[in-house]
Amino acid sequence: MPVNRTMQQLVTKEPADLGSTPWFRYAAERLRLFAQFSATEFGRGATANLAEEVDPFAVLALLPSMLDGIFVITDASAHRLIAVEKCSFLSSIPVNAEIGMTARLIAGQFNADKHLVYQVGFLVNVKGESRPSIIGELVGMAGNPAK
Repeated sequence: MPVNRTMQQLVTKEPADLGSTPWFRYAAERLRLFAQFSATEFGRGATANLAEEVDPFAVLALLPSMLDGIFVITDASAHRLIAVEKCSFLSSIPVNAEIGMTARLIAGQFNADKHLVYQVGFLVNVKGESRPSIIGELVGMAGNPAK
């Protein structure tokens, strides 16, 4: 269950754990949708054998919903991820593996427009594996455009 946070609670220069998602099954069907999109929009297809593994690149499409499963910014009328930074793919993901995300707040501050800009480090883990499949950093922005 996501933890409620206010924008002010995310203003920090000190890293802090945000939490983890529950485990969920990531199957080849999700990759097929991503592969169709990437083949048509970007001219490249998936590199994984769909019968055996899921290309970890396809998991990037799930990062926003996975982060929403960790925390919710209660006083922001608008909230979105604006960048994926320093992303490393360490291993493939077996078909039907259970995966989860762990997030750590790196920094957060208000910009000149009074929008919160925050940076989150993340790990995408496969249940039962000793090391993460993906590590990286996300940048998000939250605010109250009507105010």
